[in-house]
Amino acid sequence: MEITVLDYLVFFIFVGGVALFGCSFYFRSRKGAAAFTAAEGSLPTWVVGMSIFATFVSSISFLGLPGDAYKGNWNPFVFSLSIPIATWLAAKVFIPLYRGINSVSAYHYLEMRFGYWARCYVAVCYLLTQLARVGSILLLLALPLNTMFGWDIQTIIGCTGIATLIYTLLGGIAAVVWTDAIQGIILI
Repeated sequence: MEITVLDYLVFFIFVGGVALFGCSFYFRSRKGAAAFTAAEGSLPTWVVGMSIFATFVSSISFLGLPGDAYKGNWNPFVFSLSIPIATWLAAKVFIPLYRGINSVSAYHYLEMRFGYWARCYVAVCYLLTQLARVGSILLLLALPLNTMFGWDIQTIIGCTGIATLIYTLLGGIAAVVWTDAIQGIILI
């Protein structure tokens, strides 16, 4: 199968459009910590839900899990069955708890309950886990792009990571949630 100019055009319009859309939130919202971290409570419910869906359905879901299942490892599938239960538990227990103490973060609650050491420990563990997860996602994104376009895998990972970092730093959580939601709709 030959890659055409249309393929390149669609790819660059999509990636550029997502990055520009994410960056546009820098100009749309008021500045400050509440706007950056919680979008001032202005995100529609359906957008947050679609963002959560898109976060669960990453390149790991499209490439890694089917390959693992084909080889005989069905553990990730069984883990996926627990996601609705965890979502329900979070909605019924944790969200009311955080709202009750007027916090948008589990880390704040951990510090209040157990002290700074607990907040720091959990934050470091979470960041290390997410670093490994994002690395896997970027690699699994780079592999098909390398196959399709012949681009260098490290360059793809670097460019994708930098573009995402820029619109995240400029637009805050609103940019992340909205771009996730759009990509989730496209995935469907």
